[in-house]
Amino acid sequence: NRQLPKDSRWRGAARRGACVRQRAAQGPEPAAMAVDAAGRMPEWLLVALGVVGAVAWVVILMPQVLLNARRKSTEGLSLSMITIWHMSAVLTTGYYGAALLPSDSRSKSGSVWAMLSCMAFGLVCCFIEAQVVAYRPAAGADSARPKWGLWLLLTGLTLFLAAVFLALVCAVVVLFDHLPHLATYILGNLVPTVLTGLGFVPQVWEFVQSRSIEGFSFGVTVIDVVGCAANSIVLFAPEDITLPEAVKEAMPFLIIIFMHGILIATAIWVCCLDPKHLKAGAYMGLQEDPPLPPAP
Repeated sequence: NRQLPKDSRWRGAARRGACVRQRAAQGPEPAAMAVDAAGRMPEWLLVALGVVGAVAWVVILMPQVLLNARRKSTEGLSLSMITIWHMSAVLTTGYYGAALLPSDSRSKSGSVWAMLSCMAFGLVCCFIEAQVVAYRPAAGADSARPKWGLWLLLTGLTLFLAAVFLALVCAVVVLFDHLPHLATYILGNLVPTVLTGLGFVPQVWEFVQSRSIEGFSFGVTVIDVVGCAANSIVLFAPEDITLPEAVKEAMPFLIIIFMHGILIATAIWVCCLDPKHLKAGAYMGLQEDPPLPPAP
């Protein structure tokens, strides 16, 4: 190997050093800057959106719970809708929970908050289903059952249903961990998406059939849309996920937003048929409802 003169080696090193300093002064390449700006969201913002989504789904059904408790009735609320939503919550909680296992290659950051949101929603569904049983209409039921007995019944039913819910979620996580990815996606994402959409149908039909929106709290709609929007943004945010994959992961939340639009459109149609429903604050759980007729 022929040795270069010493001064030539020094000149080559100097030229390479000058090129490095020039590139450093110019900053990162445009492509790298685009990826950094488009694909990375501040961690504090991701956490904030995740908390908003989880808290929204904790309180999502609280307006309905309070409305039921004040009226001592669940009349006007579709139990079929709540039951279908509950089944969907079991599958989606298990789906996002399975994503947290080391054997799963899906993004972990967005799945944590999505799992917590779905779990909170399922637990609140347990309480509403307990209300349906406790407030079941019967002759003289309100006068015969003391207040402490009613709360004892509600607490016992809620704890039982919550235990069943969590047991089913654990079973679904184990099942999804052993299923192929396609089967997991179909059962944990597509099926809940269909169930979520179908869950709105009984309530829409209730509006159409009764020509009334009494008994449904639209505070649920406001909180639900906020929570779904926050959870969707969190699932879209990770830089290691493509747009089609993000849409697939966020599909249940996007469908919920779409179906709430249909629910609101139906309610507006009912209000146009009967303008008395347009009273300010009605059906948001903000004002007193007329007393229920006495039992025969």
